[in-house]
Amino acid sequence: MAQKNLIVGSVVGVAISGAMWLMENTLVWLWTRSHEPHVKSLKEHLKQAK
Repeated sequence: MAQKNLIVGSVVGVAISGAMWLMENTLVWLWTRSHEPHVKSLKEHLKQAK
């Protein structure tokens, strides 16, 4: 697609790559750590203390 239209092809390529990366991270999280309990971060503890 980038050979036909450089700008549109590049944007579509980046969008497809980003979607694939996001899906991979989501599936890895579901497969490995979704069953673990939520651990509050320091930021969440400080917000709760206020």
